[in-house]
Amino acid sequence: MSSETISHPSRHTRRAGIRSLADTARTPLSAACLTALMATASCSPVIAQDADFDRALAFVTDSARSVILSTYPDAVIHALDDALVVEADDATLAQIAILALRYEPLPDPRELALMHEAVYPQAAPLQWSSCVALVNGSGPTAMIVAFKPPVAPALLTALAGTGAQVIGALPPSAFLVRADSTAAGKLDALSDLVGACTPYLPAHRISDRVPKPPSVGTVDIDVLTYPGVSGAALAASYSPSTVSTVLDREVVRLRIPVSQVAGVAARSEVEWIDLGEHERAPFNSQMRVVMQTEKIHAQGNPAFFNPIYSLGVWGESQIVTVADTGVEPHPAFAGPVKLLANTAAGACVTVLDDAAVHGISVLGVLAGDRIGPTTGQFGTANGMDGLAVRSPTIMQDIESHTGTFCPPDDYPTALFQPALDQGSQIHNNSWGHWAGQGRYSWRSQAIDRHLALRSAREQVVVFSVGNAGAVSGSGPALAYTLSDEAHAKNSVSVGGSLNGPARDWMYHFSSRGPAADC
Repeated sequence: MSSETISHPSRHTRRAGIRSLADTARTPLSAACLTALMATASCSPVIAQDADFDRALAFVTDSARSVILSTYPDAVIHALDDALVVEADDATLAQIAILALRYEPLPDPRELALMHEAVYPQAAPLQWSSCVALVNGSGPTAMIVAFKPPVAPALLTALAGTGAQVIGALPPSAFLVRADSTAAGKLDALSDLVGACTPYLPAHRISDRVPKPPSVGTVDIDVLTYPGVSGAALAASYSPSTVSTVLDREVVRLRIPVSQVAGVAARSEVEWIDLGEHERAPFNSQMRVVMQTEKIHAQGNPAFFNPIYSLGVWGESQIVTVADTGVEPHPAFAGPVKLLANTAAGACVTVLDDAAVHGISVLGVLAGDRIGPTTGQFGTANGMDGLAVRSPTIMQDIESHTGTFCPPDDYPTALFQPALDQGSQIHNNSWGHWAGQGRYSWRSQAIDRHLALRSAREQVVVFSVGNAGAVSGSGPALAYTLSDEAHAKNSVSVGGSLNGPARDWMYHFSSRGPAADC
């Protein structure tokens, strides 16, 4: 789990991130994370309640528990084995904090975060009403539906039964949906589950990374459409423009004046607008194998050990796929079943090579296998091996012979699924789009939506965090420098560490968090 402290006018809350609501992917709009503990909350998000009441988790001794239960009985919401979940005003919480061994503020279950700003469903700036009152015309209208915790399977079943198109979750207590008048009426009828609805306004649809007036000039933007909705009409309205497909959505790339962004956001097919194609590049520019040497392997040179070998883990049962700049003939991949496939996965790739000498390095770190100097065989530990020395590998080439780096937009369809189809459950990506400024983008969402599929639940997708952490070893580390892809919630994001005794320290260049949403 990852966490961050989010500042509010009168309080600080710590949010812990877990997998999205049920299997419904979060939306790029979402900036709040669902907390496992609060999934049992019973407070309706639309019940008028004092916004000055905050929640906290107090770890207490038996004697302190007795004091709190007797002195502040109305403040205790849940009594856990070694902690109490409490809700009260600041003065009461301050007294409880004094009695606690440890005190952790909790997110407010009545709170949504739109455009990274905390708001309450019963308060301005959101205007809450019946769902049917929001429908504009005969077609589907986008709206935010607040539900009453706790989240239960019955909620998702009921939502599907209304005929509304569920776009994604807005944790902890809302969904973004598109509904016509019939579906909206059925949403209103779910009074035991649904609290109220509010319009999904054009201003909600623009990432705060996108320049806004009074900024002038032009801006490159990525416009994400709703699932199943074409972006062709939008693309035809502007020039230049391109359209690409990402799962069941389309991404329309535009270069337009900043003053026209709001007009694009007002279009009915638009779910989200983000900053356009920013710099993308291979990462891990200062790489070498960081071998762990705490244990000695009985068959090898102590200088080259990896303790996982002593546990009998060599990787032979897993196929590792790497999407990178390519691979070329090399002794580390000369084994008869080492490189199972080498494919052109990027549109710019016409020659299967590795002019950048990056892909071959990454593949070698993961699963390279040189013939043992003493055994004369593959699959034995020696100093030139990668970690999963016996794993077969697949290379997906996404850089041209001339150095153009061209990963496809649709990672799931072009990269992840082909790997699964070839029996590979591990997919490594030592590259990304720099730096995401802490934002959960449509790229992050695409990764999560793929990994939420039943067919992909065993797949492990890994992305590097990036190389934007600090300019030099003596300079300050920069926060919010994770790549776009590293913000995905269900993949693994990996930074760079030092070697030997300093292996628990990050390299200065390795990107850092936190993420803006959890």
